[in-house]
Amino acid sequence: MDWPPSFQTRTTSPERLRPQAGRPVAEQRRYPPPLAPPEAGSCRDSLELRIFHSPRRPHASGFLRVIATGSRDPKPAALRLFDPTGKAVTAAERELGAGPPYTRWTRVDAPIKGLWTAVLDGGSRILACKKIRVRDAKVVKARKGVEGEAAPPGNPVWENRWAWERDTENLWSAFVEQLFDYPADDERTWTNLHDLLRDPERNLLYGHLDRDEESAIELTPDCADLPYTLRAYYAWKLRLPFAFRRCSRGRKNRPPTCGDLNSNLTEARKLGAIPAFAYFAGRQVASGVHSSSGRTHPEDDDTDLYPVGLDRASLAPGTVFADPYGHIMMVTRFYAQPLDQKQGYGILMAVEAQPDGTVGRRRFWRGSFLFDPSTRNVGAGFKHFRPLVYDRQSGKLTALGNRELRNHAEFASFSLQQYRGSREDFYDRVETIINPRPLDPFLRLVSLVDALQETLNRRVIAVDNGVRYVAENGFAPVEMPEGYAIFETRGPWEDYSTPSRDMRLLISIDTVVGFPDKVAKRPEAFGLKKGRAAKTTEALRRRLARELGSRYLTYTRSNGSDQKLSLQQVCDRDEALEMAYHPNDCIEVRWGAPNGSQERATCKRRARAADRERMERYRPWFKTRTRPPRGTR
Repeated sequence: MDWPPSFQTRTTSPERLRPQAGRPVAEQRRYPPPLAPPEAGSCRDSLELRIFHSPRRPHASGFLRVIATGSRDPKPAALRLFDPTGKAVTAAERELGAGPPYTRWTRVDAPIKGLWTAVLDGGSRILACKKIRVRDAKVVKARKGVEGEAAPPGNPVWENRWAWERDTENLWSAFVEQLFDYPADDERTWTNLHDLLRDPERNLLYGHLDRDEESAIELTPDCADLPYTLRAYYAWKLRLPFAFRRCSRGRKNRPPTCGDLNSNLTEARKLGAIPAFAYFAGRQVASGVHSSSGRTHPEDDDTDLYPVGLDRASLAPGTVFADPYGHIMMVTRFYAQPLDQKQGYGILMAVEAQPDGTVGRRRFWRGSFLFDPSTRNVGAGFKHFRPLVYDRQSGKLTALGNRELRNHAEFASFSLQQYRGSREDFYDRVETIINPRPLDPFLRLVSLVDALQETLNRRVIAVDNGVRYVAENGFAPVEMPEGYAIFETRGPWEDYSTPSRDMRLLISIDTVVGFPDKVAKRPEAFGLKKGRAAKTTEALRRRLARELGSRYLTYTRSNGSDQKLSLQQVCDRDEALEMAYHPNDCIEVRWGAPNGSQERATCKRRARAADRERMERYRPWFKTRTRPPRGTR
């Protein structure tokens, strides 16, 4: 190894007052720092508590980032640095989320040359320790020109120097969490992935190779590519094995199946180390994976992803979620449930990419995380990347099978738990993980309306993108595919139509509007006695009407004026939204403006009659909120 492994640290962050605020309930106890760094012989970390550093070869004219991460919470602890003279260095320590894994990291700019010591200090004892050598800037710069773009022996895209183990999996989770670590109510989106990776405050591996590599890479993954692209980027930086399989799309009663591994050991194009990775991730991986790659049957061994149990540790950041219909997301963070329910509720957040390359976050709820426990056609649910094992002597790369992963000590266990029980059981289990203490039904109602508003805000952006594209292309018609292909195709239709998004929106509306009835049917799930259920249900309906009537979205009409809609108006337009996904329709139709209304009067463009007739034939799919089997025409 040419740089030390990472160490597991324990997050001592207390419950948050609000997911949005990120303020601690109480200050954790801090112990006085050790007076001097431990001697080399007593300075060690482990797979359980690992300390990583970045860049791979730190030098005095750059920076030193130190990351402590681990599966177990080590109680009150602090990450401390000592410079080569033995002096304690003050640096801002940052914590991530509620764990697991539990992560702290810090950064020092222009570290002095010599042997640094990073310590995870538990107060009464040293929990983990790592010695880190910082080189002289001039020496590193002189070597940089020699090794900068050199291809490794055998010309693979990159060599495998590290192994997937508990520590590198924990750092993977920390990398994903930090990259998207924004307040839960921050609805920002990114037009691509590389801009986010170029942020040194977000990317824990920024500049890790010390070759200005971020500026040379452009990555614009779509929905299915995003988890693979990030996993490839992370593996490339740490020289870990990476592979993907080319999979079939599957059909009715035939889940997708996959072929052999395509790995980083494949012969690279003679472009230099950084361009070779950019080509591998941006072209080979992007063209090799698709939405069905994550929807393979859960008991199939020859897959990139395998299903895990429904528990907090198994749903750590970096976990992939594949819905039954082709959308792919990746868990980024848990926002802990506050002790005081008046202060908010817990949230599970995930990141997604859209066909147009836009990247954004979504919270877990029925309207965004679609699930079906049936595995007859596909295998949906939460899944982990299958660990890869590289045998250096034979040069062979293998993926661990389901039997090996069933009760593995290093990795999340293979589990079929998600597929036992009903769809309702699945959502109830995950909600219990997010909010272990029963949520007040009124607070739960507010959380659902919050999620609906986020969904609608994102649809405003998506529809505006379609309107802009059509206008920029002289209002030429976007060709509409037939049958099931309206949900899964390529080209402008995939990028700018919204059938999949609108199907999820309709399910979201049903979930919000139907919540009071759910409470009436299952009052015990919300801590209510049956005698009080009727009164509470009526109060919930009144609160729902106030929430939907007082929240708004605004879109730009065809004449450039603003149109304001309440969430209640949008919910009342659910039938119109069953046929509002065609990018050739005017924006007023895309938002369900009623015929003859003043809002609709500015509409100047409609999809072709043949397309509208076809949409009418497909309308039952949207009315029943059920996508047809692949191949349906």
